[in-house]
Amino acid sequence: MDNALCILQLINQTVLSNRRAYADLYSRLMMADIEREKLLHVHWKNRVEDWRQLHTELAVDNFKYVPITKYDPMHVVEYSEIHIG
Repeated sequence: MDNALCILQLINQTVLSNRRAYADLYSRLMMADIEREKLLHVHWKNRVEDWRQLHTELAVDNFKYVPITKYDPMHVVEYSEIHIG
């Protein structure tokens, strides 16, 4: 009977040890996943800011290079005067 008790005690210790190892592994995996998500979020935020900056610069450039012409209400453009291409 004493031998069976030692075997049961050894099994319990092994089960507890495995549970602790599993909990530690799970914790480390979760922390690694959280760190990866944080890095991806920072990368995404940087790309969004780059995109906004690019579109702001393009809008400003398009506004700068729009030819400024005087409005002449007496000048009516005929369809034949319009040159495409």
